Amino acid sequence: MSNTNSQFQVLAGRRPKGNSAMEGNFPQKAVPTATLTEGMFAAVENAGGVAVIDALTSGNMGAVPDYPWLVIQGMDQSDTAFVDNVTCLATTSGLVCKIDTTASFDVGDLVYSNAGVVTKVDASQQAIGQVIEANATADYIVVAT
Repeated sequence: MSNTNSQFQVLAGRRPKGNSAMEGNFPQKAVPTATLTEGMFAAVENAGGVAVIDALTSGNMGAVPDYPWLVIQGMDQSDTAFVDNVTCLATTSGLVCKIDTTASFDVGDLVYSNAGVVTKVDASQQAIGQVIEANATADYIVVAT
C-alpha cells in the first residue's frame, strides 16, 4: 500500500540511455544500516551469492559494488514488508525526484547519500545528484541524479 502522507515523487527519467525506468526488487540486507523507505538511496550488495539491498553511503563509492538505486517502495509499506522485497529505480541515466526533507538546501547544492538519506556534500563525498528545486516551507527538495 502506498504511503499517502509522503511527498516523495519520481518526476522524470532522463535520456539518452533510456533505462532510468529500470526497476529492481531486492530483499533488504539481514542486518540493514537503516530501514529502507521511499526516497532513500540504496546499493545492491552480495550476501553469499544473493543480491540484497542496503542503505547507501556514497562517501566511498569505490567500495560500493553497484550504482545507486532510488527506493520507490520501502519496508515501511505493508505490501513490501509482506513480500520482503524493496522496489527501486536505477539511477544510471538520471532521475528527477521530489524528496521530503527538513534539512536546509539551496538550488545547485550537490548531494550525497548518508545511510540512504540525501545530505549536502561538504567534503570529499561522492555526489549522486544536484538540488534543482528547494522548498523549505513545504519541506521538500527536487534532486536530479
